This record gives sequence, structure tokens and C-alpha cells, in this order.
Amino acid sequence: MNENEIETDYLLKNLNICDNKEEKMWLTNAKKRFEMFYQEVREQPLSSLIRAMEIKCRRLQPIFPQFFEIRWRYVTANVGSCFLIKDVGIFVINIPLSIKGKEFEIRNLVAHEIGHLYSTVVSLEREYFSEKGEFIGDVGESLKFLRDCLNSENLDKEKTESYHKRATMIGIFALNERSKFYKHRMPLNERSFCKSFRQIADDFKRW
Repeated sequence: MNENEIETDYLLKNLNICDNKEEKMWLTNAKKRFEMFYQEVREQPLSSLIRAMEIKCRRLQPIFPQFFEIRWRYVTANVGSCFLIKDVGIFVINIPLSIKGKEFEIRNLVAHEIGHLYSTVVSLEREYFSEKGEFIGDVGESLKFLRDCLNSENLDKEKTESYHKRATMIGIFALNERSKFYKHRMPLNERSFCKSFRQIADDFKRW
């Protein structure tokens, strides 16, 4: 048996609810529902990087709103792309349907598109924020700057290529950090990361 397969009977015993029919039924149903939900979690590319970028942008008020978010979607286009919704509340990453299911290609594309947002935001900080993080520019002017950078195809060829190269650099940095984690930190913390289902269940006894 897979050591991480959920053992319902062990969990019921662990939680001391073996004789509670209602809780047993809830657990059985919850297990099925959660497995379906977690399938979507597995499909989220670079979720920690996306979350960190959302937080970074939200701190840059009044340019980005408090609930700024990054979304991704599959499109019929042949290449990936990104754009900022008009009110700068949402940054959208377009992933070609042709690479659906190709985890590493999707990851590379998302890292590149996040690289566009990151390099633009760093430039925005340098131009319109003080070293203490205070906004010192004009809102209209800074929003124009933001949109121009993220819609670089509207600019001259040399600038467009420069923006793409910067985005690629950041994408490489991000995936390199992820690789370092899997190669070094994860093995060092194997006892914490690679526990069996029973070990995890036992850890929760304290609560």
C-alpha cells in the first residue's frame, strides 16, 4: 500500500470518532470532495511565485488595488501572452491550449510572463516610489508607464526585445530558486517533508 494513501479507519481511530456514524460519513464524503478539489491545486503553475507577486503589487498603492490578483487561462492562440485589465486590478496570463498538460512548458511560460510583471513593477518602484516605499509620483503618469511596459508590442522593436529578455531573465531566476529548493532544501528537510499518512495524522494529535 502507498504510505500516503488515506487510511480512513486509522484516521477515525486517531480522532477518536470510531463510533460516530455522522462523523464517519462526513469523513468519507470529505475525502472524495477534497481529492477532486486537490486535482485543481496540482494544476496551478508556480502558485507560490504568483502569490508573492500579488502581495508585492498590492503594497504599491495607489497604483495597484488592495485586492490585485493574477489569473491564468487557456486560449487558442499559438503563443503565450499577458495583459493588465483596464483598472489594473487583474493581471492575466494566456496559456496556449496546445501545451495543456505539459507541466514544464506551462511552468516556463508562466515564469516568463510573471517576469514581465516583476520587471515592470521594479521599474515602477524606482521611478515613482521613495526608498521608504512612499508614492511620490503622479497616478495618471505612473499608470501610463505601467501599461506601456506591459503592452510593449506597441513600442519600438528594440524596446520590445529588451522587455522580453528581462522577463526571461526573471523567469530563469525564479525556476532556478525552485530547482535549488528541490535539490537542496527538500532533501535536508526530508523528515519533515516526506512523512507517511500515519505520521502526518499522528502529528495532528496535539490539536
